[in-house]
Amino acid sequence: MQIWQLVSISGKESGWVVEGDTTTDEVGAYLRNSTVLSYNANTILVGGVATDTDTSSNNYSASYMQQFNSITGQVVKTIRTIGKDNNANYPFDYDLKGDLKLDSSGNVYQTANVFLGYYHGGYHKYESITGVDDVDLSEIILLRDIQRNSPCSDLAIDSSNNIIQTGSYETTLNGTSFIRLVKHGSFDYRYNLSVADSPTNVELDSSDNIYMMYGIGLYQFSNSTGANTERVEFDYDISTTTKSNIQDLKIDSSDNIYIFNSHNDGTMSIVKSSVSNLTTGITWAKHLGYTSSVPSGVTQPYGSYVDNSTGDVYVCGKDDLNSSNRAFLMKLNSSGVVQYKKLIEHSSPSFFYLSSIDKRDGFIYVTGADGFHVAKLPDDGSFNGTYGSFTISDLTDHNLDSFLTNVTITTPTELTKTDISSEFTNLTGSDAGITSTTTPTHTVYTV
Repeated sequence: MQIWQLVSISGKESGWVVEGDTTTDEVGAYLRNSTVLSYNANTILVGGVATDTDTSSNNYSASYMQQFNSITGQVVKTIRTIGKDNNANYPFDYDLKGDLKLDSSGNVYQTANVFLGYYHGGYHKYESITGVDDVDLSEIILLRDIQRNSPCSDLAIDSSNNIIQTGSYETTLNGTSFIRLVKHGSFDYRYNLSVADSPTNVELDSSDNIYMMYGIGLYQFSNSTGANTERVEFDYDISTTTKSNIQDLKIDSSDNIYIFNSHNDGTMSIVKSSVSNLTTGITWAKHLGYTSSVPSGVTQPYGSYVDNSTGDVYVCGKDDLNSSNRAFLMKLNSSGVVQYKKLIEHSSPSFFYLSSIDKRDGFIYVTGADGFHVAKLPDDGSFNGTYGSFTISDLTDHNLDSFLTNVTITTPTELTKTDISSEFTNLTGSDAGITSTTTPTHTVYTV
């Protein structure tokens, strides 16, 4: 890896960009589905999956968690987790989903899916970090049904440290899938909504109500009973042929809801509503996409962050223009007014995007794919420049307009639940042959 230093802010510590070395088989070059968490003033965590090769030259996906020094950008520890069969001779594929989440004791959780003949969902738990190289995997839990795929897609932790996960459930192998909601140690339900893919994010409001999204729908569930207590669908009047999907969801400490949508005409939108006003209206809505003179681009949101103290909204993702080597990063204030729009370009075409954002002490942290491992950037937007294979500049070839009159809210039928808890057993990592190893610290260079 290489570290590209940015200019310091008012004499304080500088930002940095960590680039993976794509000439070697290094986790920093190939990490994908990655997510970043600013754990404390000294520690940044980046989790994701990367392709490895076993002794028989079989490719497989392994889970990685990396601990960074937030001041220098140095990698101080890497944990690589792999799953094998009982003979320990074939690695199973890993697929990680959702953001890294913290409980009140400082433990870190991430949704994990492991292919053990079928995809089984669950989570990794990393113990509270007290030292500069102290990240440690303490528990792997999978919800296993040996005859069906049952992946999980995201995880939330309520005020009592209960772990809540969303996912999908097959009634028969490779048959129809339905949305699923699991509160570990309490309930496991499927609902009468068939899905092509697992529902994505799960978020909680200040009363611990659960919010799950799928397609154009946002569904609220009781934390105590799992009942579907509220549901809305968002219809976006762009054109008669445009279809939409909710890509990301956040709820701030004041119970404002932020919905990040992608549309199949290549544009995206952001809608701000609230828990108390979910079925009757929205606060503001913004629509982002290419101008009519540049009609072939695709802008899609992958990651987001909302600052509870200021209400500022950050979103990042993919920004393709006749290729796949562009990503974007945008900041809006609490009223939906854009503060900056940034374009991040890779020097050679590749499947490149940004996937996750976090913030602490005047800096934002972003991570992505294909070499853009993790970056610490000044929150004021003063980070244009070239860093290794990446160039950051202002994004100017987009329209951003008010979208309020284009959004229609409807209320679908209440979902009914079916208890499936008896069909699953908790499988610990050791039961599945899953092991973790610490890889050597990466060599890094300050420029």
